[in-house]
Amino acid sequence: MSFTIPAYDNLPYNPNVIVQDDYMPASYCEFLCKEMGAYGFTWFPWYYGQVIPIKPETQLHCDEIAPHHLNFQFSHRLYELGHDSSPFVHLTQPLIDKLNPDTLYKIKANLNTQYPEQIVHGYHTDIGVPGCTSILYLNDNNGKTIFKYKDSSTGEEKYQEVLSKQGRLVTFDNRTLHSGTTSTDTPLRLVLNLNYYKHDYFHENS
Repeated sequence: MSFTIPAYDNLPYNPNVIVQDDYMPASYCEFLCKEMGAYGFTWFPWYYGQVIPIKPETQLHCDEIAPHHLNFQFSHRLYELGHDSSPFVHLTQPLIDKLNPDTLYKIKANLNTQYPEQIVHGYHTDIGVPGCTSILYLNDNNGKTIFKYKDSSTGEEKYQEVLSKQGRLVTFDNRTLHSGTTSTDTPLRLVLNLNYYKHDYFHENS
């Protein structure tokens, strides 16, 4: 796949949050959960870090960041800016084949551990290039993705929630503020997060 970043010029903002249930079969999601260690020992490495890195430029694209001691997760970068960044990237190929992006920017697996309260990590955008983000939920839990936006007619701040359901894919414009949360009812919340450009999303679904 060639790696080119399209221009923002004349790219309409797509406010639609597209939710597709059973986008990937349960067998594939279960396979990834097993390979990533949800059910026991695995060689798949997870890396501890901040959900939203606290640095000067963060404030340009983030809002309502969780307190420092709650702003953490485990992640694994599989692909970034035209290059494989993990020997495990092949695990995502069935999903990439189905998404069929024009340009793939990044693939990252995220793991949140259970917490007694549901933590909203903070509203942010993932990547400062034109395109869309898709999140594939690998297991059922009461964690969610929350979208924050302003009503176009009233200017009122509104929120939309999408619950974590195994096999569900949610897709939205890269410029949409969103936040993940922890779960309270399962030991782990596992998702795949993808950033990419696909012409059809902006010119057929808008």
